[in-house]
Amino acid sequence: MNWKRILLSIPLGMIMGIICIIGLSQRIPASGVYPSISVYLWGAWYERVVMGLLIGFVGDLVIIKSKRNLLNSFIRGAIFGLITSVGYGFFQQFIDLPFFFAGLVFGGTIDVIATYFTRKKE
Repeated sequence: MNWKRILLSIPLGMIMGIICIIGLSQRIPASGVYPSISVYLWGAWYERVVMGLLIGFVGDLVIIKSKRNLLNSFIRGAIFGLITSVGYGFFQQFIDLPFFFAGLVFGGTIDVIATYFTRKKE
């Protein structure tokens, strides 16, 4: 288990969660669809933190073999970003496609950054 990778992925998930909150707050209707908008936004932030934790754990999973392993890490992160986004996105009052797309991009980004900074030097 690569603790350095996990300890890097969690703060990256926190940062992506803040970006996600900013995007979600722009799309929430002002008429009060949700009983508490702040709980909804905290839930989205927490989902991105969990995504960072999950991506931190799967550092040894190989989907595509590549020379620098960054393509593999982006695809792996996108897959796990989508998995965690589905868990949160389907339990809303509407299906939020930008939330799923952001999960793909954020997951891939977290995994690429974590892989780049924790790879073994050759």
